[in-house]
Amino acid sequence: MAIQEHAQLIRRLAESAGEYPNRSALVTHEGTLSYSELYYMVGAIQGTLAASKAAGDPLIGVVTGDDFGTYAAILAILASGAGYV
Repeated sequence: MAIQEHAQLIRRLAESAGEYPNRSALVTHEGTLSYSELYYMVGAIQGTLAASKAAGDPLIGVVTGDDFGTYAAILAILASGAGYV
């Protein structure tokens, strides 16, 4: 996925959070996360990444699972302009 596509994905998330804040964005075994909740999580993780030693790295590792944090982390990494492994 190209950086332009990453940016478009994040823009669509932001638009959906604004237009449909309470609609389901993500459903896992943990439950349901709304667009506004997912957008908030992505922003929080992106802020943490920006303040960390990972800032500016082209690839960031993610321990994956079927949980809200994994999906939010992947989106935050893409929003920061990096890729994930």
